[in-house]
Amino acid sequence: MSERPRVTVLIGTYNHSAFIGDAVESVLNQAQVRGGVQIVLVDDGSTDDTRERLRPYESAIDYVYQPNTGQASAWNLGLSRSHGEIIALLDADDVWHRHKLARVLEEFDEAPEADVVSHAMTVINDRGMAVGQTPDFTLRPDALEERRPLGAYLQGHPPILPPSSGIAIRSAVLARVTPIPDRFRGGKLSPGADLYVAYLLPFYAREFAFIHEPLGLYRIHEPSLREGGVEHPDAEYFAVQARLYAQLCDDVERAGAETGYDCRAIRRKFEAIALQSEVQFYARSKRKVRALGLVWDYDDPEFRQRRLTRAFRRASLALDVLMPSGLYSALRSWYRTSRLFRLMHRGAVISED
Repeated sequence: MSERPRVTVLIGTYNHSAFIGDAVESVLNQAQVRGGVQIVLVDDGSTDDTRERLRPYESAIDYVYQPNTGQASAWNLGLSRSHGEIIALLDADDVWHRHKLARVLEEFDEAPEADVVSHAMTVINDRGMAVGQTPDFTLRPDALEERRPLGAYLQGHPPILPPSSGIAIRSAVLARVTPIPDRFRGGKLSPGADLYVAYLLPFYAREFAFIHEPLGLYRIHEPSLREGGVEHPDAEYFAVQARLYAQLCDDVERAGAETGYDCRAIRRKFEAIALQSEVQFYARSKRKVRALGLVWDYDDPEFRQRRLTRAFRRASLALDVLMPSGLYSALRSWYRTSRLFRLMHRGAVISED
């Protein structure tokens, strides 16, 4: 390109032909962006009619096809072709509201220290009905206005970001956390590249800005892992997640070493998440005795200083093992709106032991 665009929109897709046209249209219909917009679309080996659906947009997008190797690989390829000062991520089954880019760029312009701008997304189901909003700050309402999340992160409180379609990052900062390891494949059997990016960015971004207004629609359908915050992946997903969180400890510690920060509290938190994933793997593999044995060893450091909360966390995990998933999900939904929730999570801190 002769001139650098202000924004590159990066779209990765795999067998989302039913939605890909809406996603691209939502970018093309954006209010005018000073400096221009580049659209890079990486087709990660789709076997449906994605290519045919994209033919009407050939002149407007930089389309590239690769064999199916996962979301991380697709993003890495797309970023290698991206020229924008800002990288705005968009999943192929989501859409943006017309003023999304203008509003995000306004935030970047008003806050020169902000390297990451994110925003809320309205969650819709297969029928297009709104069923919630993401991200969920229920567990950590203090994070809602947190512009520098690294301090809390170093105490073991991971940052809270929306799905990919609600995130925009200065390309110079994103370059410091890439390439993304191929193991973050995404889809039904693995966490995606957005998890890796979210957990590495706090070491390099100066500030994070969050726009409360929902600026897009986050679609949930059969392969999705959440609906209104309720997870329903299968056993293999949890096995992969356990391995990834164990490996994330090393990724984060490398970033900490590079930037001069002590990441021991983060390691303890991720090890607890990995163990919880193991519990859920064995529970969904019909090995409940093994799962309950791990529950006894489970000790989330975020709640270690309060014996009541420590016991409650183990009890809730045991219920997840023993109860039917639908019943447990209903119980968890009730709990998150109850006074008990506020009592259990009040003042949670990371223990130093």
